[in-house]
Amino acid sequence: MKNLVITIGVIVVVGIGALVYLKTRPSHLEIAQSAQSRAAYSEALALYIEAVFESSPKRELPDKNKAKVASENEWRNKIADYIAWVSSSPEDVPDNYYAAVQGIAQCTSLVPSQNFMVEQKKKSAVLEGFKIWWKKAFFPEMVTMPENHIPLIEKTLNENMSFVNISSSRNYTYSGCLLDYNSAKRTDFHLYADNNIQLLAKPGDYLLLCKSSARFPSGQVWESRYSVLPVTIPDTSSVVSFTLQTRVSREK
Repeated sequence: MKNLVITIGVIVVVGIGALVYLKTRPSHLEIAQSAQSRAAYSEALALYIEAVFESSPKRELPDKNKAKVASENEWRNKIADYIAWVSSSPEDVPDNYYAAVQGIAQCTSLVPSQNFMVEQKKKSAVLEGFKIWWKKAFFPEMVTMPENHIPLIEKTLNENMSFVNISSSRNYTYSGCLLDYNSAKRTDFHLYADNNIQLLAKPGDYLLLCKSSARFPSGQVWESRYSVLPVTIPDTSSVVSFTLQTRVSREK
C-alpha cells in the first residue's frame, strides 16, 4: 500500500510538472518573433510557418485513387464535402494566425527562396473544359466519371470556383498547402516529381507554402526550406496553372 501511495504521488507530481512546462513553454509564434528581432530571418520564417500550421484548419486533397474502390455516391459526396468546406465562409480564426501571417510577410523577402513558380497561366473556364479538369482532379486515368457529377460540376462553376493546376519539375517532390489568406483554411498536398495535381479554390488571395525534396544518385536526401509563393484566384471561374521548380545551392 505504501509503495502504491508513493507511485501515485510521483505520477501526480510528474503530471503537474508537465502541465506547468506546457503552459510556460514559448509558442512557435513567440520564438519566431524573438528570432526576427535578432535578424535571424530564415529561422523566424520557418517558425512563423509552423505557427500558421498550428492555427489553420486543414483538409487533405481528396485522393483520386480512392475513386476505384468507393461507390459512385460515396465518392461524389466526398468531393462535395471537400468543395463545401473550401468554399464556405471563414471560421473563427485565432489571433495568432494573423500575427504569424504578418510575420511571414515581413520575413519572406529577406530569405532567398529555393522554390519558384514558372510557366504561370490563367485561362477562363467554360463547362466542357471544367469537366475535363474535374475528371483529371478526382478520377484516375482509367476510371470513367459518372454522370451524377455533372450537377456538382455546374454548381461549382456557377459559384466561380477555379482549379489550381500545379505541376512539378523533374527530380523534385513537393509537399505543402494552399492557404486561403482570409479564411485561414488550407488544403494540404503532396506532389511527386514530374507530375501534377489540381486543387479547387474560391476567388481571393492565397499563399502556397511548399518545400521540395530530392534523392541524389549518391543516396543523399536533400530537403529545401519552406517557400512562400503568392497565388491570386480570379473573380470568375478559371484554371490557374504553374510549374514548381527548385534551385539548389550546395554549401561548400
